[in-house]
Amino acid sequence: MLYFSFQYLKVKHLYSSKYKVMFKNTIILLLFLLSGQYICAQESYSKFTAVLNTIDSPGARAKYILEYEQSSDISYHEEYTDFLEEAINYYLGQNAPDTILNLVTSVADHYIFSHQVNHQKAKEVLDLVIPYQKLISDTTAWTNYLVQRGEIAIYNNNFDDAIDIFKTILDVAVDTTQYSYSYAHLKLGEVYANHWNILKSIIHFNKASDLFLKQENVGMYLWTQSGLASLYSLNSLYKEANNARNIIYKVGVENKAFDIVTIAHLTAAMENKERNNQEKRLYHLKQANEYSKHQSTVQDYVKAVNYTFHTLYYTEKRQIDSSEFYFKKLENLYSPDKHGAWVKSYYLIGKASNYHLHGNYTAAENIILQLIKDAKTTRKASMRLRFYETLSTLYNEWGKRELELQALKNYSSLKDSLEDLRINNQFLYYNQLFESEKKDKTILQQEASIQLLSAQNKLILMRWAIVVLVIGVIFTVFYFYKSRKFAIQKNKLQENFSQRLISSQELEKSKISRDLHDGLSQQLILIKNRLDILGYNDVSEMVSGSLDELRSITRSLHPAILSNFGLTAALEYLCTNLNKYADDIEVSHHIERIDNLLDEEHELHLYRIVQEILNNILKHAECSTISISILPKKKDIFIRIQDNGKGFELEEAEISGLGMNSIRERSKIIGGHLDIQSKKNKGTVITLKIPVYERHKDSISR
Repeated sequence: MLYFSFQYLKVKHLYSSKYKVMFKNTIILLLFLLSGQYICAQESYSKFTAVLNTIDSPGARAKYILEYEQSSDISYHEEYTDFLEEAINYYLGQNAPDTILNLVTSVADHYIFSHQVNHQKAKEVLDLVIPYQKLISDTTAWTNYLVQRGEIAIYNNNFDDAIDIFKTILDVAVDTTQYSYSYAHLKLGEVYANHWNILKSIIHFNKASDLFLKQENVGMYLWTQSGLASLYSLNSLYKEANNARNIIYKVGVENKAFDIVTIAHLTAAMENKERNNQEKRLYHLKQANEYSKHQSTVQDYVKAVNYTFHTLYYTEKRQIDSSEFYFKKLENLYSPDKHGAWVKSYYLIGKASNYHLHGNYTAAENIILQLIKDAKTTRKASMRLRFYETLSTLYNEWGKRELELQALKNYSSLKDSLEDLRINNQFLYYNQLFESEKKDKTILQQEASIQLLSAQNKLILMRWAIVVLVIGVIFTVFYFYKSRKFAIQKNKLQENFSQRLISSQELEKSKISRDLHDGLSQQLILIKNRLDILGYNDVSEMVSGSLDELRSITRSLHPAILSNFGLTAALEYLCTNLNKYADDIEVSHHIERIDNLLDEEHELHLYRIVQEILNNILKHAECSTISISILPKKKDIFIRIQDNGKGFELEEAEISGLGMNSIRERSKIIGGHLDIQSKKNKGTVITLKIPVYERHKDSISR
């Protein structure tokens, strides 16, 4: 989420101490004195105020203020903005909002983005225009005004209002090449990303990217790519995130957009921390450190994030000297008088880390709890997740076990929720890719069909039309018949639907897994081999990483071990690997050979049932032992899984979780009899009896 916060910043360079400010102002003053510009600016403003004091007519005063604003480059300050608001109020009173709309936007921009941030004041100035909006005819000025209203809505966490405002810009803008139109797409991409709406976010980011390219606005194009990278990374689409960041690394360095390149490396470092790849994390931190040394209009903010990330890294590694080094840099940089809430938040993160490092747990706890509260207010769930993790580590070292447990529960609950969102978004993303490809093929098929139909005889077409009509009538009659029948058997229909849905999901997962393995995976292998031959080792490594990620996705979609080695081996592997995820649980299992006793579809359902039961035990049971028994007996397969965990009330489990429903539906599909015995604090025993088809009974007897 680093990108989505960083986009809101437009600031000037300021030093962090009173003496540095005095020194800088002295240097600037000398430079202006030498050039004569400063004296001219002061004389110009003094003359302006002197003349204005001689004017009594409100209309003449407003006209003079507006003329001076349009002809001068004076920096805004409190007295001058009071004059500007005087002119704004006069022209609004004359029902002439077009005259001062650009001025309103400029004043609001000052209150939003200058170091003298005052969002409430910005909103008040913008609200002055609302009663007169029907009188506005200048579309360009109106869309620029709406951009500022959208920014204020985002700052106030009114994301639904922000969406409506930026959509209004898209509807109102006459010229789609103007900056506000492109910027509206960019902001919609950001807001939808915060709402975890990946498809809408991608649509608007891509649209903004195309528009900024046409406008040859390289900086905003790179910011859009940064937004896409953060969106993909947020949803664990790491290959796509790397592709977007690679564009930033290449184009950003070529165009000296070092601030954006720095942010890209920092987000990559954060991503590799979550993926537990410390080597790549350190690499990106070092790259960010180098690029942050270049001058930019937002250098203070880039450095603040850079110093904070380095402080956190070296605190985790317990490298005290390095952590202190970067925190001191952060402390010297930050000044409450010159930096807004965004830099303050990163300063507080670094400060909490420093307190933690030195054992000042109470101070660190207070800061982290406030950061969690702020992240909740701004709907930054991923930031809140990281803070819960940090808080649990703090309580662990502090020895406060109950608080540590509560922090871990909050962390696990939020992580599960975010993981569900990520999985759903990944499915939507890949499904969209699949549908796009399918749509392209459909279009080609339709074009071919049109050419074929145009060459046919009209009589044949008429005959076919009659056939279709007859079929339609038959289908309609059949449909009403079936509808009536289904209405009578509603409960049975719902059950069948659930079972078909599960089966179709497995088929679709298997197809997607196979398509990825046979198509994209093979292509990546060929590309990697070719790159190795050509000596492009860095690119080959990137392709290799993408290939590993693709294989991981393929395995999660369909268990290849089931197809390659059989059901017995797959279940053995599943049970054996429990220790990898729960080394504090004693697992015992006895599995006899049950290969070829069920057809392939039923074997997959049996595998999924056992997998779901074991996942539920690891997630909820809080047990120390698990016993698994899978045996063929006469005409059936018997499965018994027992744990000594905290147990549960069966009715509550049926209501609260889809996992239990999935187990029951799959059991019905394979004709099994499922029995669950559980009591709170007395563990759980799950038994499943599955009948074997006639053609497989000989296998059991043998």
